[in-house]
Amino acid sequence: MTCSSYCNSSEKSNMNLITLILATVLSLAFTQVTAQDYIHTQVTAQDYMKGYGALVAGDYATALKVYKHLAEQGHPYAQNDLGVLHLNGYGVLKDNLRTHMWYNIASANGAVGSGHNRDLIAAVMTPAGIEKAMAMARECMNSNYKKCGW
Repeated sequence: MTCSSYCNSSEKSNMNLITLILATVLSLAFTQVTAQDYIHTQVTAQDYMKGYGALVAGDYATALKVYKHLAEQGHPYAQNDLGVLHLNGYGVLKDNLRTHMWYNIASANGAVGSGHNRDLIAAVMTPAGIEKAMAMARECMNSNYKKCGW
């Protein structure tokens, strides 16, 4: 189901929430992930859950701050969730290029489901847009997450 001009703001909000939940579930559902694979340290786990809790609560500024910090450390699920923020415009502008970039980076770093998420957003992008997003991902990763369009 898609929302176009016939959806009211409540329906669009519900669709965005459904998209967020599905992207998160897909990121975790397709394989068994051990605690060691998913959580690098206890501090990282607490930070990630703080970001996730903020995201679910609608505190997008906090979610963005936490996820950015973790993404710079190479945390693949925080990188995936940055894609979710950009996909939905949560605390940032909606941006398919950055959505693709973050899903691509998360996938490269082992986040389950991120490659699928990347492919879904790629289906609505132009070839030139995909190429640019891939170049952005390479620059971000090659700079050790310092040149990621922050």
